[in-house]
Order: sequence, then C-alpha cells, then structure tokens
Amino acid sequence: IFQSISQALLAISGQLPLLMMGKFYGLEAAGIFAIAQQILEVPTKFVSKSISQVYFSEISSIGTQNTKKIKSLTSSLIKKINYYCVIPLILLVIVAPKIIDVLFSEQWAQAGHYLRPLIFIYWSRMIDPIISMLFLTYERLEILTLKNIIRIVLVFSIFFGGNYLNLTINNILLLYSILICTINILSILYSFLFMNKYLKSQ
Repeated sequence: IFQSISQALLAISGQLPLLMMGKFYGLEAAGIFAIAQQILEVPTKFVSKSISQVYFSEISSIGTQNTKKIKSLTSSLIKKINYYCVIPLILLVIVAPKIIDVLFSEQWAQAGHYLRPLIFIYWSRMIDPIISMLFLTYERLEILTLKNIIRIVLVFSIFFGGNYLNLTINNILLLYSILICTINILSILYSFLFMNKYLKSQ
C-alpha cells in the first residue's frame, strides 16, 4: 500500500510545479518552464535511473544483514555522483541558455533563464533515487511517503505564498529549488542516521 501511495505522491509532486506555474503565471510561462525542466531532466534522469538500478541490484545482493557494506557503498556512490556529475550539470546550465537563444525564438529564450535557479534541485535529484532504493530495500516505504507529502505541501506553499507576495518567477523557482533540494539533502542525512541506528540494533 505504502509503495503505491508513495509512487502516486511522487508523480503528483513532479507535475505540481508545472500546474502551479500555469495557474499563477499563465500557459506561456508554464510552457517555458516545461522546456527548462526537460533540458535538465533528460540527462539527470538518465544518469540517476541508470545508477539507482545498479545500486538497487548491488544492495539487494548484499542484503540488509550487511548494513555496514551498504553504508560504505552508498557513501562512495554519492561522492562519485558529486565528483563526476556536478561540473557537467553546471556547464549545462551555463551553455544551455546560449543554445536556446540560437535555436528558439525570443519568446522561448526565457527558458534559459529558468534553468539557473533549478540547478540545486536537479543536482539533488541525481542522488535522491539512490536514497529511495535504500529505504525500499529496508522496507521503510512510510519514510518515502512522508517525504513526498512534504514535497507537495512545500510546492503549494511556495507558489501560493510567492503569488501572494508578488515574487518574480525566477525568485519563486529559486526558492522552490532550494527548499526541495534541502528536503532531499535532509533525506540523505537521515538515511545515514537510519543505517547507523540499524547497525547498533544488529
């Protein structure tokens, strides 16, 4: 049950920013935001999905009885993602706006400016699937469900609050990116606290 609920909430939280953008800033802004999302999402999703599948296979074969090894593998993998993926992601954010300016009309060139605030969230999203696989292996799906509920509440709060305060789109996207990134970082930290606690209980 928790897995189905968690997956449904994850899907909702993924589409909610686009819906909120359309509601408060119009369909044109939502379309531009969708382009910016796709530019970042396609490469990061490909990397994170590939890595998380290999990771899940590895920790499943290790088994929860060897949490120390799983903890070491998780730590090593997160460091490698940061080492090999952060610089290409930064370069993508720098180069993509210039490419958009050349390939698209001026109307859609704004997508390049939406990219920059989103870098934080897409960096953390490369690591987030690994943490999800970790909790899935330990059958702690309620943690994933709670995290997705928090994400949805945050998205609603950010867009409704931002509209009330008359924040610009870029400021709202920056706030959205930082807060969701913070949730993902806290999830990473909690996963290590969880593994430490699990080790002590063994």
